[in-house]
Amino acid sequence: MGFAFIALCECAANSAMTFARPKCLEKSAAFQPSSDAKPLPEKAIARLFTPKHKGAEQEIHYLAFSNTGQELISGLAYDILREHCKTACRWETKTWLLSEESSVGAYSHYFHARGISFDHSVVFEKNDDGKLQLLATKNRKVLLNLTEKERKEFNGLSADGTIVKLTEIGEEALIFRFVDVASKSTFGPVTLDDLHDTYVLSPDRRLLAWNCIDGTVCVADVKTGKDRFHLKTVEQPRKYGYPHHRALIFSKNGKYLATWDSYLPYLRVWDVAKRASICTIPAAWMKRVHRWDGICAEFSPDERTLAIGGDFDGTVTVWEIMTSKQRLTLKGHSRPVTAVTFSANGELLATGSDDTTILVWNLIKSKRANGSR
Repeated sequence: MGFAFIALCECAANSAMTFARPKCLEKSAAFQPSSDAKPLPEKAIARLFTPKHKGAEQEIHYLAFSNTGQELISGLAYDILREHCKTACRWETKTWLLSEESSVGAYSHYFHARGISFDHSVVFEKNDDGKLQLLATKNRKVLLNLTEKERKEFNGLSADGTIVKLTEIGEEALIFRFVDVASKSTFGPVTLDDLHDTYVLSPDRRLLAWNCIDGTVCVADVKTGKDRFHLKTVEQPRKYGYPHHRALIFSKNGKYLATWDSYLPYLRVWDVAKRASICTIPAAWMKRVHRWDGICAEFSPDERTLAIGGDFDGTVTVWEIMTSKQRLTLKGHSRPVTAVTFSANGELLATGSDDTTILVWNLIKSKRANGSR
């Protein structure tokens, strides 16, 4: 868990976002939820069918329960005729019925290049004066105005639309600052002179972690940019250069950090305050995962367990952190799982897959629903 950011390129900010169904999907019978009614796997209480399109590569990039717990939000990407579309779906958790669907029009770049949150609740647009504004999509209320300097530095929006990332490119380093949309406050800067590929902001917005060129993971205080330290995630550099880390996941309160290296058959959990590894989760399949595909994982709200997906057979495993013991194995997807999320009380786990379905699992009871929706 943590804040993942959607990059924005300057050209994408110049045009307004549309929320009508893309023309490439209009009046398409294939763009309908599947009517397939497979039996639900053990512990699953619902199967949700996301919109499909024949011949399109699809992947669920985002899953999150709403703050009230009344909705499950999913973000799905399509690759259709070399154009990229994105659909967000809202599901009512009482009935598991689709309550809302919205789409961003097709364009010739990855949907990450749009300044829009994964749930389509907020979007960046330029006004008539050329200023970049963050708007609420439902009522068009202006949530944030960026200054000219901030507009030039802006290149990221958190998946939930609550944090804006500003990046200044120095001579030998990147300098990150973050803006809280609700309070309009700015925190940072954090200078990254050894960034390899991945970085993540803790949910409590205190810490920033990133993968370094030397194979370590660096953690820094976001407000001061200092008090940084390195976690040695690998024993020695790889034969063909530095390790390709594909995952960094913070727990809800920033107490734990999970790290994964695509060349190693395990995932490590670190106690951030103690700066020590407290758990090693072994999984032979992790080494088989292509380094560009990676894994997905999330800590439970009580920070006691970790759910991990990404295996080729679609399996999701739930591990107890303090004992490194596997507590649950959830099988039901036909392709790798690409997104996982817990409900606020930790009783439900939602998993999204390359097979374009979402399964909702009851982790407390073995109760099963009569059928899928």
